[in-house]
Amino acid sequence: MPRIIGPEVGPERRGRLRLGTQLLLGLVALALLLATLAGYQIRHAEEAYLLERSAEEAERKFDLIRLSSLEDIISEDLPRLETTMSQMVVRDPDLASAKIVNEDGAVLYAWQRQLKTSKSVVEITKSVTFAGENFGRMTFTWDNSRIEEETAKHAWSIAMSLGFVCFILSLLIFLLVNAFAIRPVNMLSARLRSFSRGVFRSQEELASFTSMELQQLDEAVNAVGVLLTQKAQREAELEEARDEAESANRAMTSFLANMSHELRTPLNAINGFSEMMEMELYGPVGDPRYADYVKQVRSSGLHLLALINDILDISKIEAGRVDLSIDDVDFRAEVEACVELVQEKASQGRLRLVVDLATEMPVLRADGRRLRQVLLNLLSNAIKFTEPEGEVVIAAQWIPATGLRVMVRDSGIGIPPDKLETVMQPFGQVENAYTREHEGTGLGLPMAAALVKLHGGEFSIESEYRVGTTVAFVLPARIAKTDEAPAAQPGPSLPLAAVAGLRRR
Repeated sequence: MPRIIGPEVGPERRGRLRLGTQLLLGLVALALLLATLAGYQIRHAEEAYLLERSAEEAERKFDLIRLSSLEDIISEDLPRLETTMSQMVVRDPDLASAKIVNEDGAVLYAWQRQLKTSKSVVEITKSVTFAGENFGRMTFTWDNSRIEEETAKHAWSIAMSLGFVCFILSLLIFLLVNAFAIRPVNMLSARLRSFSRGVFRSQEELASFTSMELQQLDEAVNAVGVLLTQKAQREAELEEARDEAESANRAMTSFLANMSHELRTPLNAINGFSEMMEMELYGPVGDPRYADYVKQVRSSGLHLLALINDILDISKIEAGRVDLSIDDVDFRAEVEACVELVQEKASQGRLRLVVDLATEMPVLRADGRRLRQVLLNLLSNAIKFTEPEGEVVIAAQWIPATGLRVMVRDSGIGIPPDKLETVMQPFGQVENAYTREHEGTGLGLPMAAALVKLHGGEFSIESEYRVGTTVAFVLPARIAKTDEAPAAQPGPSLPLAAVAGLRRR
């Protein structure tokens, strides 16, 4: 049975918790949270209730103390007043301070206990009156810290009880969920993982009490396993067919590359004879119309030869049979020669051709014919797609750190952003066979990019629709001629499929 290769479980996934563990931890955390919130709410509710009761109790105690000490305050019997208050202090452990003054402000009695905190106190201050006459003022303070401590203990004991109950409930919920959901899901997950290893088997059946939804999911997983097995078989068949197609494609490419001589020879004969007839080398051809016919034959033959040359060159590149002929190259002279060849076509199109070359440029160790082919392709493309009164610029600059940077910029029709990938494909053109306005095979840019890559360089294209296009390439600094390294190392043969993957800037 064919294997279905799937992703392996990485270290980052092995460190994750299982669903059951996550559920258990979540339920425990929820139980602790509920217990904490319950204890917090109970504590505050009890505190509010007990503080209210303690305030009422303090009022009652204050009235009792005032009645029991009223006669002593009126008579200002200090020994008796102190005895009465001492008894009150002993009987009431929550009493924090007491102060009694007469109507003149003189202190009749003052006492204060050391407090742990001053936040939980109840203070009551009232005047001592009898028969409508004021005899002084009494101020008493009660400490409620003991009540708060008892409330906190009681609240946390309730919270602990609730937490324990919630924890038991969490365990019960976990056991139920694990039996009815998690364990069946783990079984299905293990079965799916076995599919990724190309193993389809169902050794362990789901329990009879499993829900109908999970039973349906189990059936769906089994069906997926069958489909994956069939898919793997079909993929193996398709891969075999693809290998056969690629073999046939390589044979066709090799055939085209081998047909170079057979195709070029008759075309050269056609062009040569038509040129001789046009020049009337052996005398006049007779009717003047024949001269025009011969001129068109020669023009068509040259055009056909150029197209076939492009096709054969790209086929050779695809077949990996292009070898660079490395020699000394004066790049400035190559640019000037190419500009001279396209100058007439630029003049016919009423275009301004600008040449901007660096003053200093070293001799290159490269294939001069291939570089001329690159330059002519780029210049011809720029001129072809630039409207009258436009401008085509070719610039070159030598940068010792990076190498030779060459740029061809035009103010032509440009390329839509979604078509940049298309024009870098062999035979790829923005226009279709019914709307195209410019002749050509669509091999100029892909071939130029491939030849630059063969020299170890980089190729890029930038364009803005209706604004213009800039094509640039960089040849590495190592191709400069030096005494120590007279020969540059050309780049490897570039398959045709790699042309579309050239890096853009």
